Amino acid sequence: MRPLISVVIPAYNAVKFLSEAVASVRAQSYRPLELIIVDDGSRDGTADLIRQFVRESEAESDPARAVPVRGVFQENAGPSAARNRGVDEVKGDYLAFLDADDRWYPGKLERQWQLLERDPSVGICCCGFRIINENGAETRRTAGAPEGVLSFETLLYRNEIGSPSAVVGRTALFRQLGGFDRNLRYCEDLEFWLRFTLLSKIWNIGAPLFERREREGQATRNWRLMREGWLRVLDRMRTLAPDRVQPIEGAARALNDRYVAFLAYEAGDYKAARSLTAEAWRAAPFALLGSRHAYMTSFAALTTLLPRPLHKAIQSQVRSWREGV
Repeated sequence: MRPLISVVIPAYNAVKFLSEAVASVRAQSYRPLELIIVDDGSRDGTADLIRQFVRESEAESDPARAVPVRGVFQENAGPSAARNRGVDEVKGDYLAFLDADDRWYPGKLERQWQLLERDPSVGICCCGFRIINENGAETRRTAGAPEGVLSFETLLYRNEIGSPSAVVGRTALFRQLGGFDRNLRYCEDLEFWLRFTLLSKIWNIGAPLFERREREGQATRNWRLMREGWLRVLDRMRTLAPDRVQPIEGAARALNDRYVAFLAYEAGDYKAARSLTAEAWRAAPFALLGSRHAYMTSFAALTTLLPRPLHKAIQSQVRSWREGV
């Protein structure tokens, strides 16, 4: 008998996308599974949809298709609290997270479970992903690191895991670390992954095994809040692992400022994009020399100094190439 994998979906006002996420869990080749959906104080009908999924799972008569679904309902407390509540409820030896607007490919859990079974030293297995737009259409973009270990240093430079939807891990280790910090609303997943690397190994398969949706209003697209969250995480890591942070802090700050500059550019805050890009190059130029993202962000920031019609024309063309339009 293979071990149970417990899937946790935190959901807040997710009625538009949640059905696709749940369908991607039911389509997994791996069994046995259970699904816990945590409604984090939604006000858009999400709770009713979750109850529908529970009823459907109870009525399923085909054991090969059955995925028991449980709904958990709480007042709004943020993504960390919702994920932690889900972890409290799970019964499986392995644990997987899925954001309510993402979609897994059918073989995702199977492949990650196989790696975890082969190598007991790995505590978390993650993977790459493809990016879809708000309507679910594919873009040309993929994300994720090459296959191999994601170290503390790697993740402080850049959160290569990218999304909790990428992760399958050992439930006991998640509980041992006390879960996600509910006081953090931004970069809370990065803070947990960094702590996890000090306890166990994180292995990245590299291949894209799910689709991550990008849409307006996502917290991860707010450059000010993302920068503030990252700086709070950095401050915590200085205390928790000063010997690991001190040698790389300057480079890590430069790489993060580059990333935040891109978010500011995408948000139309061009002055901030230029300022953050310049700050990144001043802080640690050698850390940026090998990064194609640094050159792309620098080019984008510089084009904002051109006459508006020319800048907009360049921006439109680059976005078309990037999105595969």
